[in-house]
Amino acid sequence: MFVDHQGKALTFKVTVRGERVDAWFLSVAKAVGITSAPDEAGELLMLPLSLGDVKGWQVEFHFYATTSSFPGARLLTLKSADAVVELFDGVSAPARAARVASLRQDLGTFGCDAETFPRFAASAEPVAGFDHSDPAEGPMALVKKVSRRLLTDAREQLGS
Repeated sequence: MFVDHQGKALTFKVTVRGERVDAWFLSVAKAVGITSAPDEAGELLMLPLSLGDVKGWQVEFHFYATTSSFPGARLLTLKSADAVVELFDGVSAPARAARVASLRQDLGTFGCDAETFPRFAASAEPVAGFDHSDPAEGPMALVKKVSRRLLTDAREQLGS
């Protein structure tokens, strides 16, 4: 979380990982009325969403993803992230377990505790250790869940 005390602004970074992140980004953009595609710099996707004014603070969420299979690109999007969203829809149980292990290793690279780091899963069935969202509810249900959790954590950290 980036906190600008003088400008009273909060910016959160959320990493989205998994299959079809490009389709997920387009669904979110469409749901919030963004008619252009998310910013694409090569294989990096970025979607800024503003919540506007929340108790006198300007709040923004920046969702990042990469369509690259290069491990360094995945790590780049995870660096200094406040939360991670894993898109597990249509993924077999063994592949899901491998992706959870990969995420745990990637978080460890940055000294993050994988058990306490805010993790969210879009999956038809719950995934142990992740806040769950059924993809049938649509991507905005997951965006709302992520934003509520991060705002609650920020309130505790900032003491307001």
